[in-house]
Amino acid sequence: MMATATKKSNAKAKLTAGDVKEIRSLWNDGDGIGYNELAEKYEVSYKTIHSVVHHYSWISIVTGN
Repeated sequence: MMATATKKSNAKAKLTAGDVKEIRSLWNDGDGIGYNELAEKYEVSYKTIHSVVHHYSWISIVTGN
């Protein structure tokens, strides 16, 4: 069975590569979306969102931001 782009490569991961791109895009749009709101939307912690936004995690996902 081949993995699709929407599946997570790590069974414990709560985010997909698509989620990461969307989170970074939403954060950079300047619409006032904060860490807590994003964390609630994606059902992850504030710290996870912070790490994604600042490229401390998911560094292999290039978003141009």
